[in-house]
Amino acid sequence: KVLQITRPLFIVMEVNVKYPPNMRFAMFPGFRTDGSQLPFDSEKRGHVYGCSLAYQVLDLMRPNDYEILHLDWNNAIYYDTRAAAPAFHSDGSEFAPPSFK
Repeated sequence: KVLQITRPLFIVMEVNVKYPPNMRFAMFPGFRTDGSQLPFDSEKRGHVYGCSLAYQVLDLMRPNDYEILHLDWNNAIYYDTRAAAPAFHSDGSEFAPPSFK
């Protein structure tokens, strides 16, 4: 819903690299606000946090017209295909991002 109000050219998201790139995983809202989960300890979260690369690409970004441009360890950079399409796709240059299926 935020992307209906503003359209950033690039979005950087952290990927949960504990899951293979083709596995869809997302930790949906359910965090209790009564303080019983505070303080949050990232060392105890194990591998259950955030979402996988496949979930980001296929369920979050692609439906909103963003494609992955670069992945560096656990950081994915997405670009707005509506705004950047001519720069990345029109001539098939080396800057065209790889297809993710």
